[in-house]
Amino acid sequence: MNSTDSDTRTGTGDEADGRTPNPARPSDWRPLIVAVVGIVAVLAVAMTAFILLSGSTDSSSSQSQSQSMVAVASASFTAIGAVTSAYFGIRAANRAREDTQDSRDADVVRAASLAAAQPEAIPEAIRAATSEMGKMKAGRLQ
Repeated sequence: MNSTDSDTRTGTGDEADGRTPNPARPSDWRPLIVAVVGIVAVLAVAMTAFILLSGSTDSSSSQSQSQSMVAVASASFTAIGAVTSAYFGIRAANRAREDTQDSRDADVVRAASLAAAQPEAIPEAIRAATSEMGKMKAGRLQ
């Protein structure tokens, strides 16, 4: 893996699930900001609808107002749930992709070390590959 690969990948706040954050993968706040803006927009529309629906209070339209308010509230909760689910789904997919890339890089190092080794030098090649993978990991953490 070259340095441009690790520099272009972004982390997603690994602290929440107990993983050690990787400084080589700075947190990208844009998805979180988009999710929060989406939720605030849905809440603003819902509050505006509630205010407009509660304007008239004559008894003939009271039941239809109540039904409309329930419909607006249900739609708002659905939209908030969809935005939140999309944010965490994309976050999980990106983390899985990054982990897969890290595993692939480690496998490439291991395979290259073993392919170049003579049969009697395989234990030393395994140690060298393990050492190289440790250096790669340490390099990403710096």
